[in-house]
Amino acid sequence: MNVTLIVIFGLLGFFGLIVLAVIMVKRHSKWFKKDDDKPTESQIVKEELDRVLEKVDNEETIKAMAEYDQQKIVKKDENNNKASH
Repeated sequence: MNVTLIVIFGLLGFFGLIVLAVIMVKRHSKWFKKDDDKPTESQIVKEELDRVLEKVDNEETIKAMAEYDQQKIVKKDENNNKASH
């Protein structure tokens, strides 16, 4: 019985050391490191927006969008001034 426990714990220790060695090699070895540059979240969002949104080429539409943006800014400023008084 005594020898059996020694063999079991010896095998567990041996395989445990193998597992630790594999973990250390994978963590510090250049062979297992991936060279893939994963895109960041902002890059993914930019690519998706570029894919979905269309570029505006019409001059009238560009002017109308600029006027709308200006009106939106003016209304926002007016609302902020009313709220602060």
